[in-house]
Amino acid sequence: MIRVGLVGRHPVVLLGLERALETAGEISVTATGEVPELLDLKRVDVVLMEAFPGSDGPWLSSIEALSRSVRVVVYSGDCDAADVAQCIRAGAVAHVPKNGALECFVKTVRGAAAGKSPEIPDSSEHEGTSLSCRERVVLRLIADGLTHAQIARRLSISTNTVNTYIKRVRAKLNLGNKADLTRAALRVAPCPD
Repeated sequence: MIRVGLVGRHPVVLLGLERALETAGEISVTATGEVPELLDLKRVDVVLMEAFPGSDGPWLSSIEALSRSVRVVVYSGDCDAADVAQCIRAGAVAHVPKNGALECFVKTVRGAAAGKSPEIPDSSEHEGTSLSCRERVVLRLIADGLTHAQIARRLSISTNTVNTYIKRVRAKLNLGNKADLTRAALRVAPCPD
């Protein structure tokens, strides 16, 4: 049984998440809106926490504090790649879009409880697949929140070239959206100087 603590500011959303996750089986939910309550809970395997993008408020500190003792998964309705990267740097292991399918929430919670982030491919899945130095640089700039046009200007290359690098990275690592790219960037070693 996976024990999940829920953190969010909307009681109706928390109740909906609780019921939805528990119908998936093998998941037990302790719903709360207050992070300090979760810090006192013993034996919580995963915290599913709402992220509040665009602010450096106490929720980032909460992710940092919680991630010291439990796996934290964040969910939000309007996080961009930079917000997701901020959450991952604070200690979250994964991000789920608030409008994602129930299966996405369940898969991510189960993966987090098992000690992995299901949305980020394990490097073992891609043995023999390596990113070029330029692909790594572009991936890191995506994680920093730059647009393709901004990356092109910074690297003095065309936007089409940036698009090509991103397509290659997505194909090599089997990634989808910018949030996936951001999480991957945080796990990929930088280029040697």
